[in-house]
Amino acid sequence: MLSARVFEEIALWRKDHPKATRKEIEEEPDDRLSGLRAQLLTDLAQQSASRDWSQAEPAQRPRCPHCGPGLQARGEHERRLQTQGGAEVKPR
Repeated sequence: MLSARVFEEIALWRKDHPKATRKEIEEEPDDRLSGLRAQLLTDLAQQSASRDWSQAEPAQRPRCPHCGPGLQARGEHERRLQTQGGAEVKPR
């Protein structure tokens, strides 16, 4: 449903900008699709079984990919992440 809306918005934008340059035509879908990508990543992350690991045993917790120790729960904090296209991934 979201992807259909994005494609519809792109088509409407193109109709409203008949004299858009090739660069503008190329950039507009990229901007719109980066938002779609951010929403997709958010939805997929929320489906993860490892989403709430705060009550897990230390051996079952995710590990830091850089230094190795298991992560420790320190309360809930809002994170701000960006996709490759620069769109913000919004946590729920």
